[in-house]
Amino acid sequence: MSTHKIITIILIILAIFLGVSVYKQNKQGTLIVPTASVTTPSLATSTPIKISEIFPKQISLSSLNYFEFSDGTVLSLKQVNDSRCASNVNCIWAGNVIVVFNLKKGNANERFELKFGTGAENSQFTYGDYKIKIINVFPDKGVENKITTQKDYKVTILISK
Repeated sequence: MSTHKIITIILIILAIFLGVSVYKQNKQGTLIVPTASVTTPSLATSTPIKISEIFPKQISLSSLNYFEFSDGTVLSLKQVNDSRCASNVNCIWAGNVIVVFNLKKGNANERFELKFGTGAENSQFTYGDYKIKIINVFPDKGVENKITTQKDYKVTILISK
């Protein structure tokens, strides 16, 4: 057998081995992606962020606070779905974060999602004259299999007019 064929076979075996080691599969062969997805506490236990009406502004939201617009509408963080690649793993795709927000004015509630990370460059939501966009999510995805709870997340958003 020629050296070229041996090297090709070794490279194929190595590629298969690395591919299998990167992905965790269950018995049906479907991909399992570890995510953190937890519902936040109610607004009754949260603290409002009171900031002047000067825009644009950056606000850091967590499960423990919310932002109140001048018209009384409350913006809060409801859920964080984090599918980013762990820092100690080689991934084909870096993943992203989908954050569910809630807008509440009186008895009316509106939920919306924003993405952050791969493929989310233009993800923004418009509320009246305001545009809302995620500019950062903390913590970064840590070591594989480490559980990040909802209380650990801080989502920095940009609100502009």
